[in-house]
Amino acid sequence: MAEFTASIVAFLQLADSVIRVCSHIISASKDAPRDMIIISSEAKTAEALPNVFAAAGPIQACYGSIVALERLLPKIPNDPTKKSSFRMADLAWALKESQVLSEISFHKSTPLLALTGDVMREIQDIKVGVQRVEQALSSAERSEALNWLQSKCNNPSAIHNSTFRNHEEHTNAWLHKWSEWDAWLQPRPSKTLAPRFLWIHGIPGAGKSVMASFIEHVKTHCASSGPTLGYAYYYCHYSHGQDEGLPFLRWIVGHLSRQAEYAPQKLKQLRDSGCDPTIPEILTVLQAVLSRFDVAYVVIDGVDESEPRSQLLSVLATLATDERFKKIRLLATSRLSHDIEQTFSDISISLSMSNDYVKEDVRTVVMTGSLQILAWRGGRISGSHLQAG
Repeated sequence: MAEFTASIVAFLQLADSVIRVCSHIISASKDAPRDMIIISSEAKTAEALPNVFAAAGPIQACYGSIVALERLLPKIPNDPTKKSSFRMADLAWALKESQVLSEISFHKSTPLLALTGDVMREIQDIKVGVQRVEQALSSAERSEALNWLQSKCNNPSAIHNSTFRNHEEHTNAWLHKWSEWDAWLQPRPSKTLAPRFLWIHGIPGAGKSVMASFIEHVKTHCASSGPTLGYAYYYCHYSHGQDEGLPFLRWIVGHLSRQAEYAPQKLKQLRDSGCDPTIPEILTVLQAVLSRFDVAYVVIDGVDESEPRSQLLSVLATLATDERFKKIRLLATSRLSHDIEQTFSDISISLSMSNDYVKEDVRTVVMTGSLQILAWRGGRISGSHLQAG
């Protein structure tokens, strides 16, 4: 830094020296050559460049050209009040001045051109930023619009919290033995492309516990990685008695918007219209919200519990395949069903829960629960005896 500062000072001193010589010659000569006026002008312009650009290449080249120019100029008297006349023969640049001036002008234009490009980029960035601000809702407007959007949804957090409270510690460790899970979870996998859609299917009764564990993994992962990762989850349930496509979409858009602290003007327009939004309209809002994330993890449990479910299957297929939603990592669980399998088989990586790892987790849960019941009744039984039975 010190060397650069010294170079800047030396550059300014050289430019000032050239300017003073030219000014002296111009004032001392009745018919000052036009070249001297041009030299003075170029040097004055170049004098300001170090304050604008700290680029070693063109600045250093310009510096060298001015050094060469200074050597071609005659020396001025030490006494500034003493004037003397100059003859053209005294000027050594007769054959070289055009080349030197051309070099100075060329080197000066290089950083100026780069500066112009930087300024234009900054102006464009500011313009984009202003447009984003204009398109975003205020905090109060956003809160009101999101409350409206999620008003007809069943909040899944109650199911999740209840399920996770009953989750047995150390179960579901098998997740990390599944390479697809780790690839899905990583925002930027090092070796292979991350799968966009994981579909886990299998035994009834264990899905909610597994899903709760999935969600907690995702929440912890996002919390440790910063605000550029978002997540949303949803539990389908028979008691809802509806096609979960629209409620699911409304909920995840609202949840991601709250995390991003952003909602587009389109959402307010939908609310102000007085009509219920359609799936394509909410997908448009989702696309805008995703611009605030690098990756958004979306987890949905119990797809088979949506009755009917044609809309839900269509929405999930869109999220998994449409280029607009490539930032979404989708994970769904369900029992095996013909229509679900037909929709998911070609667009997802599937994993059956009927595997040895899950069976071991089920045994752990059963043993723990049985021991708690026996302890409550005052009975005594060993874990090995229970397992053998």
